[in-house]
Parts: sequence; C-alpha cells; structure tokens
Amino acid sequence: MTRPQSRRDFIWNFSRVMGVAGAYTAMEALGLVAEAGPYAGPPEVGNMLGAGRRVVILGAGISGLVAAHELKKAGYTVTVLEARQRPGGRVWTVRGGSVLEHDHLPPQRCQFGAGQYFNAGAARIPSVHTSVLDYCRYLGVKLETHVNESGASKFVNAKLRNGQPIDHRRVVNDIRGGVSELLSKATNRGALDAELTADDKTRLLDFLSVYGALGEGKVYEGSDRSGYQLEPTVLNAGSKPREAIPMKELIADGSIARNLVFSEGLLQQATMMQPVGGMDAIPYAFAAKLRREIMYGVRVSYLGRTEQGVRVLYDNKDGTAGSIEADYCICTLPFSVLQKLDTGLSAPVKAGVNAFKYASAGKVAWESRRFWENEEHIYGGISFVDTDSNMAWYPSNDFQARDGVLIGTYNFADQAERFAAMSWDKQFSTSRASVDQIHPGKAVQLRHPVGINWMHVPYSMGAWASESENDHPSASAVDAVLEGDGPIVFAGQHLSPIGAWMEAAIRSSHYAVAQIHDRTRAN
Repeated sequence: MTRPQSRRDFIWNFSRVMGVAGAYTAMEALGLVAEAGPYAGPPEVGNMLGAGRRVVILGAGISGLVAAHELKKAGYTVTVLEARQRPGGRVWTVRGGSVLEHDHLPPQRCQFGAGQYFNAGAARIPSVHTSVLDYCRYLGVKLETHVNESGASKFVNAKLRNGQPIDHRRVVNDIRGGVSELLSKATNRGALDAELTADDKTRLLDFLSVYGALGEGKVYEGSDRSGYQLEPTVLNAGSKPREAIPMKELIADGSIARNLVFSEGLLQQATMMQPVGGMDAIPYAFAAKLRREIMYGVRVSYLGRTEQGVRVLYDNKDGTAGSIEADYCICTLPFSVLQKLDTGLSAPVKAGVNAFKYASAGKVAWESRRFWENEEHIYGGISFVDTDSNMAWYPSNDFQARDGVLIGTYNFADQAERFAAMSWDKQFSTSRASVDQIHPGKAVQLRHPVGINWMHVPYSMGAWASESENDHPSASAVDAVLEGDGPIVFAGQHLSPIGAWMEAAIRSSHYAVAQIHDRTRAN
C-alpha cells in the first residue's frame, strides 16, 4: 500500500526539482507561508518606544543590520557585534586584494584587476522580494538588470548530442515542439475525448501549432526559435533552422528538465536585479547608517540571560576580552556557529538551535577576456554542465568590456563536499576543465582563480540552512526557537521559508524586531 503523500513530502518533491523556489511555491500553495499572518513590511512604531532600552545584536549580516536599523529608528540604544572586519555575512563581494579564509585550506588573496569582482554569496534579487528592493530604494543603492537566462548559454550533458554544447534556446524550443507534437497526436487519436469537446480539441490543436511551432501534419521538424543551421543573409539567399533534437534524447537525463525550468521558479523569474558594483553595496549602505553601533572584529564567546536582561561575552581582535549587558538580544548568528558557543539558553531553545543543519555550497571564479560575449554572444545567464562544477555563470555587468569575471563552478551538497575535499589547485583545475567542456579550447584564457567552500568559512560554517528532507527541524524545535528565550530572540534566513535569500533574512529580522517591541510594551 502506498503511503499517502504528506505536506512535507509535497514540499520536498517540489524542492528537489525547483530548489528553494519550488519549496516556497509549494508552501504558498498549501497556505504555509501565510500562517503567521500576511507580511506587511517592518513593524511601525513611534521613535520613542525603545528610549532607555538597550539591544545587543549578534552578527552584522543582513538580518542584524536590518534589526539594528529598525530598532535605532524606534529609539533603542543598539550595539552590533560582528566577528568579521566587514558587514554583510554571506552577502560578500570579492575583489582584488580580498582575502578568503577557510578552516581547512590555506587563505587566498584575490588577484582580480581593478573594477572586477564576484559575489561569493548572495548574487541576485528577484523582483518579488519587495523588502530588499524597498531598502535599496531607501538606501540609495543603485540596481541594474541581472540576466538569469540567456538563449545563447549552453547545455552540456553526455546523453545530449554526445556531450556537445547545445544552445539553451535549442533545448527549450525543441522540447516544447516535441511535447506539442506528441500531445497533438494523442488528441487526434482520441486520447482526450473524455476531457475535451470537439471544439475544445480544435482550439487545443490550433494552440499547439503556434506554441510548439508545428508544421504540416502537426509535426515538429525544427524552428528558427532554436537558431539557424544556415544563417540568413540577404533576400533570396537560403537559410535553414537547426534540425530538431528528438524527444527521446532530450528526456534521456532528468537533469536536463530540472535545469531547463530553473528560471521558471518564482524566485528566478525575470526581472532579476543586482546592485551596481557588487552585492555588498547593500550591507555597506546599512553600515553607513550604523557607524557608531557596529563593533567589528568581535568574536562572541558566551550568550545568556541575567535577572535584568542578557549578558554577552566576547573577544576583541587585539586579544582582550569584553562583555556587554543589555535589556534584549537579537541573535542572528548562523545556528551552525551558535551551536558551538557557550550559552545559557534554556533547554528547549538550545535543542531547537541544535536541530538545524546547514548545506554545503561552493564557487570558483575566474578573471578572463570575455570570450563568451565576443565569440559566442552569451550576455549573462547560466550554462549547465554534467560535472561537479555544475555550471558556468556569466556576468551581467559591463557588457562588451575587455575582461570580466566568470563563475566556472557553483555547486551544492555532495558536489560541493567533493570539491571542498580537494586542494585549491585541484579545485581550480577541475573548474577549468568543466569550463572547457562548455567552451572547448577557451578555458586557457581563464586566470586568477579564487574559490569559496562555504561550509568551511569561519563565522558562516555553511551556505544556508539545509533544505534536505532529512535535515528539516521538527515543528516543535522551530516553535521553541521562534518563541525565543525571554529577552533573547533569533533572526536569520534559517528562520524563514523563503530560504537562502536576503529577503528571508529581512522578513525574519522584522519578526524579531516586532518581538522586541512586544516585550518592551509588556514591560
């Protein structure tokens, strides 16, 4: 007997195909996202509610910065403790001179030229992420279009054309044409007679002819939507669209379909955006408004309650120790980090924190002459390849410039863990070989590689809270954390169903700020 599919199964099946976007869409369909009430932006209060109250915030990532900004507006005295020498956490833009430290491999110093950069963590903003966009408008952060999909990018799969790089537009339109042809045949053979009237069938066949670019006899034989085998030049000169790839070849590997619908997910759809000059423009804009509130190079060693509020112990960058007492604390540290700290948290909250697990992810970025634009006419977007490097991700800034930064590896889970087990030289050579499969003969132009393995980055210890079915914390664990421990509350992307996005961090932060306001009113 087949086990009935639970809501969790439903969400997980979506996430396996569509990632975070799929899981979020499934949660919306089940009404889970709105269970805490409709999102209405940051909590609005007068600018004196927090007068005389002090809040210590652990972490100057997006959650911590948003919380500090909103609490400062409400009159609280705010102190942010940040272990790094920069704001942003996993919103990190790497440039020439940046040092990337890991706990398992030697540090790297980025050697990119002036003006070149790559976003090691967060790298794009969906148009549905209204809170991020609202803050960018408020902070004056300039945005530009992020090209998430290009018809000229490539699919490389051993089961597709013997591993030859195939244009994205060809795969998309040949699958659409093939499916339309099959559905037309099924309709004409009466397979849908129980579902459709005669008029419905006629309308469906007409639709499929246009949608799938079907020819005579409702057969798909290729289309100029897929590009040309013989390019058009002048009138009366011959031209020829590419031949159709058979459906049996297009469906030979399930990863082709998953990659094909990548940009169809709610959180990957056009229009995507990015800050001009790097994603870290957002945390630095917040930090500019919190110059006196943020302490950098401060490593928290203890968090606990006192009779009057909270106490935090920390180590300064010069080796000295310090402490701070406050009325409240918002802890935005990744739980992978908090789990290793000495805390005086209650048993239910500590158990809830320990229930969270984090995911592996990694990137390798290269500076290069822009061969993908100059010779293959790829402007932004992603090429997918069946290697552990997983993809090549093209820059969306400074089109037609001489040089740019190509992300030659962006991998997850087991792929990322296999990469992290290699030396830097091996990671770089593996990434170069993967780019060469997508762009044969071009990878020799790649230079100045830099890599990041997020599971081994100090003060992060993971890319985001794991979305694996086996890693989901129980509802009781989540409830215990969301309730907080008296004057201590928590925020971060790990506490939002939106997942590994800045929007998740912001909405969770707003929730925590509202909790602080409620506690202030109650007291």
